[in-house]
Amino acid sequence: MKTKTISVAVVGTPGTGKSVFARKLASATPNSSVIEVNDVAKSMRLFVGTDVHGTKIADTKRLGVAVRKELVKRASTGESATVVVGHLVPYLGLKFDLAVVTRCGLKELLRRLEKRHYPEQKISENILCEAMDCVGSDMIGRAGETYEVATAQDSKEVIDYIADTAAGRRPKKPRLNEIDMMKEMYQLIKAGSFDFGEGKIRKSKVNPKS
Repeated sequence: MKTKTISVAVVGTPGTGKSVFARKLASATPNSSVIEVNDVAKSMRLFVGTDVHGTKIADTKRLGVAVRKELVKRASTGESATVVVGHLVPYLGLKFDLAVVTRCGLKELLRRLEKRHYPEQKISENILCEAMDCVGSDMIGRAGETYEVATAQDSKEVIDYIADTAAGRRPKKPRLNEIDMMKEMYQLIKAGSFDFGEGKIRKSKVNPKS
């Protein structure tokens, strides 16, 4: 019989669908809740400045302490699962029972980030980060189990697994996907959609629908 709250980290490059996945997971898992790391940072004003894009830089040390306290608080209520979501999660100094890394095709991610009106350099940095699975790599060693999801079927398998685990049922293990975006990155570069300049990747004449 399950006797503890399961802690679940949902991480990924901005725009890959973390919050959507986290809401679906919480909806499928009775007596669970979601902690949005960005919301914690904003509500407690845990920032140390801004970057070159004007984006606020979170104080990850203080943010980690705040999220840890919230995890303890929610576990004390007898929750079946607490889902912590955000691209900063790997850098908070916390460990989780399970982690889910949301992945996204590069052309689709480009479309989403452009829709958010991200600056071109920030889009390029995030596209490269997704191609290299930077956030997923930084999550290594911070969870007992880690799964990557890129499709609706991937997501369903992992959500069912976590929901069953949280309920104390015997779960069916999801596939351990190794999602490689480098081939798509190479194709974009070869097609002239991206090029390298001054040691950085930058966007140029990208057609997301091609």
